[in-house]
Amino acid sequence: DQIIEASQIQQGDNLLTVNKALAVGNIKAALPYVEDVSIARSLPDGIIIQVRESVVSFAVMTDTNACWLVGPSGKALERIDASLQEQYPQIIGVTLNNPTAGQTVTAVNQSALDAVLSLFSELDGTGILEHTASVNVEKEYDMVLQYDDRYEIDLGSTDRLDYKVQYLQAILKELSDFQAGTIDLTLSEANRAKFHPKA
Repeated sequence: DQIIEASQIQQGDNLLTVNKALAVGNIKAALPYVEDVSIARSLPDGIIIQVRESVVSFAVMTDTNACWLVGPSGKALERIDASLQEQYPQIIGVTLNNPTAGQTVTAVNQSALDAVLSLFSELDGTGILEHTASVNVEKEYDMVLQYDDRYEIDLGSTDRLDYKVQYLQAILKELSDFQAGTIDLTLSEANRAKFHPKA
């Protein structure tokens, strides 16, 4: 019902003159958790609206000390109480510029935000996001991902990020459930990853 209302398509509208692009824009503007929308005519007298819901990628603080949830494409989803941010992956080292729900976020340090979005894009579908507690990008050339409370993963910069994520998946399969420590994926020595067990 919310989607139909947001589309502003009314029963009785002429199907041939319905502005699909406008309806898509209306839905995305009114409902921040909608990631993608497609609208098709179903002749003789129907409209089919398909939506894909946005998932929360991370929680991040703003320049006014508010906490916001952000989706995988960098869209602001909603403001939450700061006490709830630990339920989501936290981004350390990024400060958002006063977000608006449904709009793409910008940051005081935009290159750090871009690095996070690139990382989350690579991690999407790998199963690693479900275990990500935080990502520290205070130094963009030295990103650190906290995997549950077991692994600290040193990623270095965003260079060869796709390769690093594939390498990480292979390493995680090899490590046993009781191991913990640091996984070094900076690939500084002969393009090899290193695992340092927790003492």
